[in-house]
Amino acid sequence: MKVEELIEKVRKIDPKAAEYLEKEAPKLPRYVTPGGETSGLSGIIYWETTPQGHNYWESIARQLGEMR
Repeated sequence: MKVEELIEKVRKIDPKAAEYLEKEAPKLPRYVTPGGETSGLSGIIYWETTPQGHNYWESIARQLGEMR
């Protein structure tokens, strides 16, 4: 899936998370650039390296149906 598509799915769950993925995440060492492909939220950034932390992103990934 395209990164932009994933961000739009995230926006429906948590608009602030989507904003972070658009504005701040590209500054991180591991980030799939816009227009790139990703297998899911864990393919964009290392959750542990964000201010929100692993649990925050894992919760969103679960709501996206990426985890059980």
